Amino acid sequence: MEPVNVDSIISCNRPWLHLISTSEFEMIDQTITNLDKQLIHRFSGIKMRTLDELFNVYQQEFQFPSYFGYNWPGFSELMETLENLPSPSHLTIIENAEQMLVNDPGETKTFLRQINNIGRYWSTSVGLSKDWGSGSVSFNTVLVADSLSIQKFANLAPQGVVEEVGTAEN
Repeated sequence: MEPVNVDSIISCNRPWLHLISTSEFEMIDQTITNLDKQLIHRFSGIKMRTLDELFNVYQQEFQFPSYFGYNWPGFSELMETLENLPSPSHLTIIENAEQMLVNDPGETKTFLRQINNIGRYWSTSVGLSKDWGSGSVSFNTVLVADSLSIQKFANLAPQGVVEEVGTAEN
């Protein structure tokens, strides 16, 4: 099992999707929470069991406008705007990720692809304004789950776009 690299989790560089076991995450959670210049978004997969619930959680946290239509193109567009949340670094942490989309399992692959594309978009968005920082914007997502679910997510994610750490539970 490779150790968790916190620098990778907040980097502008690929990968932008990180799969971490619950036990490994417990060891780095406080370090992540205390990082400077990070806008941290924490979710629970328990509250995102359906696609509509996932969209609702993201709409609330990322302050999507009321016209958001609960669809993937709208999700992508609004996640690539975030005008109300300027930050040089966004970190989304989804704990209990094994519960995410359990009632809409066919949407998991699309979600992983979308999150990767959003991370790529932000990594090339340089100098939007002083509130965003003067360089690239990092946008990373961490899925915290049990080892079996981490492997499931790794198999569903587009090839080569995830960092998988801590897959052997202690």
